[in-house]
Amino acid sequence: MNDPTCEIEQLTEEGLIGMAEASTIIRRHPATVTRWVLTGVRLASGRRVRLQGFRLGGSIRTSRPAITRFIAAQQGEPAETPITTPAARRRADAAAEAVLDAAGIK
Repeated sequence: MNDPTCEIEQLTEEGLIGMAEASTIIRRHPATVTRWVLTGVRLASGRRVRLQGFRLGGSIRTSRPAITRFIAAQQGEPAETPITTPAARRRADAAAEAVLDAAGIK
């Protein structure tokens, strides 16, 4: 949903809740839930998912259905484990090079 007005209307119709209530629903600190609204989370695929919400005065509001959508959006992503150690990167590089050599590409 790209139009902020439509998103605000949808959340309002669903019933607004604050970050404190949202944090009790998903058992995370309110600051974490606020961060999910403001910047979202990056998935293994590199895609970013944001919890729908908006500022209202000095607070941020979301809805219970928005939390459900946020959780659902994170499901089904490939469970890739990034290569983090130098030795693992060297092995991955060598394997990729072998595939390219076998295909005659290089």
